[in-house]
Amino acid sequence: MLRIVMFSLSTLLLAACSSKPSESTIEKAVMESVYDEGGRELIDVANFKQVNGFQESKARYLAHVTYDMVLVKSADEFAQMMAEESNGNRMLEMQNNVAMMAMKALYGNWKAGDKFPQSIKVQMIKSENGWVAESMERAQ
Repeated sequence: MLRIVMFSLSTLLLAACSSKPSESTIEKAVMESVYDEGGRELIDVANFKQVNGFQESKARYLAHVTYDMVLVKSADEFAQMMAEESNGNRMLEMQNNVAMMAMKALYGNWKAGDKFPQSIKVQMIKSENGWVAESMERAQ
């Protein structure tokens, strides 16, 4: 009985001290970044997949991931939402217009539900609180 308990404890300790981040940990970091950029009201993530990874050191891991960025609102709905958000504030209105031009330059006149494939490299570092994303960049 003692052996079973000791084996279970050692298994748990090894899992807690994982040498690389799990795919779900990487996915969570990517989703937080995507939602910070566009907000959940505009962007969703689908078909997340880690396609490669490289352990650079005990505390660094480079992951190559792909996913579909799904635009939840159409270009017209997004423009309307931004107009309502500015609520007569001219500075915010100008910022929103620039953001809208950038979105249209990237995605054209998109419709709600349109998907755009993404391929990125995620640099993960091991911190006191576990694995966290240090940086993300588009994969070549």
